[in-house]
Amino acid sequence: MSNESVEIGRLYLPIKQIADAIDPKRRELFVNLPGLRGYWPMSAVDWLGNAKDHSGASSDLSRAGAPVFGYDGNGYIQCGVGNDYLTGSIGAQQITGTEAWILAGIRGLTVGCWLNLDTLPSTTEGLAGRWFASPNRSYMLGMVSPGSPRFLASGDGTAAVFATGNAIITGSWVFLVGRFTPSGEVAIFVDGVKTVNTSSVPASLHAGTAVFEAGRLDGNDANIVHGKIRDVFLCSSVLGDSLIEEVRLASLPS
Repeated sequence: MSNESVEIGRLYLPIKQIADAIDPKRRELFVNLPGLRGYWPMSAVDWLGNAKDHSGASSDLSRAGAPVFGYDGNGYIQCGVGNDYLTGSIGAQQITGTEAWILAGIRGLTVGCWLNLDTLPSTTEGLAGRWFASPNRSYMLGMVSPGSPRFLASGDGTAAVFATGNAIITGSWVFLVGRFTPSGEVAIFVDGVKTVNTSSVPASLHAGTAVFEAGRLDGNDANIVHGKIRDVFLCSSVLGDSLIEEVRLASLPS
């Protein structure tokens, strides 16, 4: 074998790993979700290290602190080391669940991601959403102590309606989805297992001025999740149970 072929082989593996970071079938499923407003696989960044949006909505997420992107068979962003998370502008992610361009039967909001916890939360921590201190609460998929995922929604920027899922452990990838149905329910899915709350659900989500954040809640560094996050997505629609399960199966960790 020539030295040239050895060098080509040495280069090929990392190139292939980068190319495989976003599986074409996985990406195609996400970008065709109804009402998609943002999709951040966490395997694509710009030259400043900001997470690139693959939904077509141009809603990139900026680095706050110095979060690093990694690869373990899946591209991910590492949050919580040195108060690191991602943040976005208000515009593209401001969803009330009453958008007139969405078919009436599926108006609402769905937000989700894959999470691999490094440490269990000692307080409430954020994964993906717009949830600052009252009166700027809207929606948030997050974690509560001692290790349960929770999805929260607010119609007035203050009062919170939530659903809490089964507790998860550290060191394993888990698929989490929060879903808001106006005047209907808030629901959370933990690896396909659904928990629902139908009490006092508002008719719409509060708009407010909070920005979208991945990895932090309340605009407070004390509420940053410690773990790896990938395939964050946001839809201004209610995704059906079967579609959520389809997305989970199509994006299983490598």
